[in-house]
Amino acid sequence: MMQGQEIVMAADHCKVKGQVHRMAYAEDDHKHFDPSQHDFYRQKLVDSFVHRQHNYIKGISCRCCIGQKDFDWQLDLIKQGYDDIDQEHLSWSNLMINANYFRFIKEMTPVFKTKKIVFTVNKNASLAELEFDIVKDFRVGKNCIVNDYGLIDIMEKWIGDNDIKNHLFLFAASSLSNMAIHRLYSKYPENTYMDIGSSLNPFMPGIGSRRNYMRQINTGRINYKKCVW
Repeated sequence: MMQGQEIVMAADHCKVKGQVHRMAYAEDDHKHFDPSQHDFYRQKLVDSFVHRQHNYIKGISCRCCIGQKDFDWQLDLIKQGYDDIDQEHLSWSNLMINANYFRFIKEMTPVFKTKKIVFTVNKNASLAELEFDIVKDFRVGKNCIVNDYGLIDIMEKWIGDNDIKNHLFLFAASSLSNMAIHRLYSKYPENTYMDIGSSLNPFMPGIGSRRNYMRQINTGRINYKKCVW
């Protein structure tokens, strides 16, 4: 998306970098980014990626997943206007998935249970099985990166109106998560904002999308891709 290329994720196919692949995506995973119509959102995503602020941690993709060319491209993007890549504030976008997913569930979700949670998630998700102290939830629909951008204004106002501090904001809203975290942390750094992607989908009835590595929570077998960092 940041490279300005069309992205389609639909019921029977996906389109990435001009190539169409036969794949099935659940309704809550449907997306369409058209650079000719949606460049505003691409720029907002770029803004979130290059932003620098104390404790603002950005996850980059590893070279073994995206290849050396795209790996170098994202580092060049982060560096624009600076002499360094801000390594102190870089992490990995796949830190909590693949071979690390089992540890994420076992070690981090218990910590979530000790926090006051604000959750941004798909409108079809049931939160009843999550043993979290969810004080507020914001909902998104299909293609939320385009259709629900205005939700960030609503969240920003809610935080200000209610003097929200020391809360953990969890985001499961595609690239809208990155845009929201950028805006909200810039203005209200007293909270913690975390993009958790689809990692909690198995615990939320109503969400259809699943990733293969999620089978670890049922099998206990950690035999999924180990990324090279």
